[in-house]
Amino acid sequence: MRIHFVLPLIFLFLVLVFPPVFCSGQPDLRSRVRDVYVLLVRAEAEGGNVSAAALKLNEALQLIGEAEKVEDESERSRILGKADSLIREVEASVPGLVEEGHRGKLLYLVTMVSVLVFLLVFGFVFYFYGPRFLWGLWLRSRGKWRVRKS
Repeated sequence: MRIHFVLPLIFLFLVLVFPPVFCSGQPDLRSRVRDVYVLLVRAEAEGGNVSAAALKLNEALQLIGEAEKVEDESERSRILGKADSLIREVEASVPGLVEEGHRGKLLYLVTMVSVLVFLLVFGFVFYFYGPRFLWGLWLRSRGKWRVRKS
């Protein structure tokens, strides 16, 4: 029962003693990376090619990790600014990726329907006119042959 009172006090102590860890802006960037990643997963589910955007997001995550190790505040803010710009760039490209996926699916559907229609039409034409065409070719190539009595 006593532990229920101690845990909130420990958490409060940690927040008050180490405020730079909790307020440095990096968790905010990490949560934005997570949100943009969810958007990328949805764009990939729609059929978009998200490989380049995922690489940029991974680079932003690596920059955030580098910023945690840097002691100089101006260098840290420069690295975090670069990571932020990469995240914004990926976030801005997501609607285009979704649209690309929709276009790809539509193109695939049109192609499949066209191929099926072509095969059906070719099958019917060959079924009705194929024998006449093939016998005509055979007669042209072998029509001058004569059969002799033996």
